[in-house]
Amino acid sequence: MTTKEKSKPPSMVEKVYPAMSSVELRDVYDEWSETYDKYVDTIYNGPKLIAKRCNEIGIERDAHILDAGCGTGLVGLELSRFGFDNIDGVDMSQRSLDKAREKGVYKKLIRAELGPEPLEGIEQISGTERYTIPKDTYDVIVSAGCFCGESHLNDGCLCEWIRIVKPGGLICIIIIEKYLYLLEGDIFKRLLEDKKIEVITKVPEEDYAVYGRGFTYVLKVMSN
Repeated sequence: MTTKEKSKPPSMVEKVYPAMSSVELRDVYDEWSETYDKYVDTIYNGPKLIAKRCNEIGIERDAHILDAGCGTGLVGLELSRFGFDNIDGVDMSQRSLDKAREKGVYKKLIRAELGPEPLEGIEQISGTERYTIPKDTYDVIVSAGCFCGESHLNDGCLCEWIRIVKPGGLICIIIIEKYLYLLEGDIFKRLLEDKKIEVITKVPEEDYAVYGRGFTYVLKVMSN
């Protein structure tokens, strides 16, 4: 290996996947936001696949949908192509939200961290200083590519997602196979045992990404 190869700076993917603090992760996604759409279009079909599944399972076109971990807005864009037009987004990266806003498909965009705590953040479109998502707000939550490493989401976020989805509503998650354990953890199992959620489908997605197949989970919220 040459000296030049040894000193080659890490790619954005190499920066994102190692375990890091939420602040470090936010900063990486801020940096990546300018080139993210072009990069993922060549390697990753998560947004297209999850929008297709939402269409196939018969979600109403006016359903109130939250795109959790919306990033630059690729999922919202794909959903809009199927006629879904009542979409909000939440993400921790301000620059990614700026890109999502440019796509013109979100009713509301919220800057906040996703986790077990109540979703509270700064709303980007209406200018609200602080906004806490009320209980039973959404018919559907969608999330693509957010369970993708130790520094990203895990099943701890489901408790908050259940709170803000109406009973009978859906949580649709697309996730790469190697990180299924982040979703199918002890909290996930307890929520199933307590009949808080029910698995409607778990569908393999062979063309999820060049680096591995994925799965789309559709969960039904039974009670919150």
